[in-house]
Amino acid sequence: MALASEFARAGSHGQALDAFAPCLHAAARHGNYVHAVTTLRNMIEVLAAVGDDHGAAVIGAATTNDLLRQSYGPEAERLAAVLYSVERRVGPARFAGWMLEGRGLEVATAVQFAAERLAMLAR
Repeated sequence: MALASEFARAGSHGQALDAFAPCLHAAARHGNYVHAVTTLRNMIEVLAAVGDDHGAAVIGAATTNDLLRQSYGPEAERLAAVLYSVERRVGPARFAGWMLEGRGLEVATAVQFAAERLAMLAR
């Protein structure tokens, strides 16, 4: 996860996405949903940066579920800014639909969704 985050901060989005995949796989395999949520949240900004607004919005909504510990401070501000930028690009109606889609996902399903997005982007 640290490597993926460093790649993301450095703007090496392709390498970050490649590094996120094993993190998701390990979290799912071990049932470690705390790390899974952290990985998902770290992916949102990278997905938006590479043009996967749908993935960013769905995962953003899935990781803001009221049943999960909420982000706070700079992370919460950064994620809100990314999601706001996605909404501005795609329009409020499409964005609302994607957010609704994400709010319906449990963590395990969000991990699967994210892994599918990564596989799609790797092609």
